[in-house]
Amino acid sequence: MTKKSELTRAIRHDLDRGVYAQDRPLPPEGVLAAQYGVSRHTVRAALDTLKHEGRIVTRHGVGSFASPEVEPHYTQSFESVDDLLQYSQDMTQDVLSQSEVLVDSALAQNNYGWREGERWLSVQLLFRSRADGRPLSMARIYTRPFYFEEVAQLVAGQRPLFRLIERKVGGTAEIEQRVSARSASTEEAQCFGLGPHEPMLEIVRLYRDRQGEVYEVSVTAYHSHNFRYVTTIRPTPP
Repeated sequence: MTKKSELTRAIRHDLDRGVYAQDRPLPPEGVLAAQYGVSRHTVRAALDTLKHEGRIVTRHGVGSFASPEVEPHYTQSFESVDDLLQYSQDMTQDVLSQSEVLVDSALAQNNYGWREGERWLSVQLLFRSRADGRPLSMARIYTRPFYFEEVAQLVAGQRPLFRLIERKVGGTAEIEQRVSARSASTEEAQCFGLGPHEPMLEIVRLYRDRQGEVYEVSVTAYHSHNFRYVTTIRPTPP
C-alpha cells in the first residue's frame, strides 16, 4: 500500500471516530506530515482524495474540516491490489450459503470465462462494517472445485480468497473489473432494508492466473445510499 493510501485510510478512520470536530479545522499539512512521517505532498494528495470522497471540505484561508454527513457512508478507494487486501480487513463476514453450480448455457453467456458443463463452487457472503456492524455489501464468490480447501479457509474467516488461491496458481496475472447499476433483488432489499427496485451498484471481478485462466469470480452488490466507490487513475507520461 502506498504512503498516500495509508495516510488517507488513517485520516478517514479518525473522521469515522469523531477525532476531528466539524467546527475545528484538521491539523495543518506540516503537522500531519510530521505526525505520520510523510511529505507534505503526500498529505496534500490524501486530503484531496478525502475531499473528492466528500469526507472533508476545504475553506480557503482557513483549512480543511470534517464534512457533516446526514447518513453514514462507507468508501472503497482503490489504487492497487494492496487496497483490496486492506478493504477485506475493514469488514466482518457472515456466510449465507454454500453450493455447487453447474454452468448451463445461460450462465456461460455471462462472459466469466466459464464453459458449459463445468462445475464451480459458490459461497454467498454478507459483509458488515467492522466499526458499527452495518451491512455494506452482499457477494457471491465462485471458484473451481479443486480449490475446496481454500474455500473452507474463506468460510472460516480468512480473506480474500484470491490471496489463498495464489499460493497454488503462482500469482495473479490480472484482475478484470466490471461495474454496473441494477435494481435490488428481493433478498438484497430485505438485507439492506430497501424498498422494491431501489438501485444497487454491482461490481464483478474476474481473477486470472498467469495462463490467462479465470480461477475466481466475485459478484458483489452494494447499496448505493451508504456506499461510495473511488478509483484513482493516473495517466502515463506521453
